[in-house]
Amino acid sequence: MAIVTSGNLTEPGLCRNVEYGVALTDEGIVKQVTSDFQSFASQGAKVPVSQAAALATDMEELKMLHRRVQASVNDHAQRAFEEKLKSTPLRLLRYRARGKTTHAIFSDAIRFLLARGPLPTKGPPSISSVASPGPLR
Repeated sequence: MAIVTSGNLTEPGLCRNVEYGVALTDEGIVKQVTSDFQSFASQGAKVPVSQAAALATDMEELKMLHRRVQASVNDHAQRAFEEKLKSTPLRLLRYRARGKTTHAIFSDAIRFLLARGPLPTKGPPSISSVASPGPLR
């Protein structure tokens, strides 16, 4: 079984967005999802244990600040929470981007997407496939 969801640990994801998820049981689809996530994970960077501890501390601080924000309309606590929420993902991004140019990061993302070959797209029917009384003028 694979569970795929849009839920995430961002301020909008925790407080404002309506998140969506599905449970998949088809063995072929589950294998493809697993493969996709393993491939995606290979694009990441290892975070040193010393920094993982700092990130864990940041997360604990975020949780504490979030509780304070919810319990109070204290503007200072709200600003501190928002600042920490912005700075923590930047720390992770710095590890992923370490030693790479913007072009290299973009190239890695393109190679990751192209590795599976052409991807089908599904969208609304084109104007030409919708019945119409005659040519558009």
